[in-house]
Amino acid sequence: YYCRVYAVQQGMLCAASEERDSFLYRLFDQIELKKEIMSNITPKESHILCKGFADQMFENAIMKDEAGNVSKETAEGFLTASIFYEILQQFHENDKEENKKSTEQKEEERKKVHSLHRAVEVLKEIEEKKEFDCSSASKEDMDKQTGKVDSKDTESVIVIPKAVLMESPPPANMISE
Repeated sequence: YYCRVYAVQQGMLCAASEERDSFLYRLFDQIELKKEIMSNITPKESHILCKGFADQMFENAIMKDEAGNVSKETAEGFLTASIFYEILQQFHENDKEENKKSTEQKEEERKKVHSLHRAVEVLKEIEEKKEFDCSSASKEDMDKQTGKVDSKDTESVIVIPKAVLMESPPPANMISE
């Protein structure tokens, strides 16, 4: 509910277009369907619930990160936490000046920025690991994969004509034990 409310608030700041208006009307309709149910919860209670979820996502991502779990799942956890910390802004006064922000708001903002940065760092680590895995293979391993042969070892080499090489695996009945 509060994600949709925040999306409408932010969408209203975007330049008007038919597509934007259509999207915002659909969101607004979804908000209206839940409005009665949500009226039983005060804004302070709603903030506590949303903050609790953001904190839970943040702590889960931190635990995975500290355990050395560098994965897309960890990055997604950080990204989700940053999004939920972002929607918490709707529960605060719109003070843009740093000295007017509450301690709680500053803490939420700090966690949001940390989560977003860490999500990007984790994805970079994943990409670097892929590059590292390829570059860390020994020359012999790379030669085996590419079919290069050391000229000193030509006596034990079987040359396979390029036309014989298959691009896909052979059928099971062609493979002998």
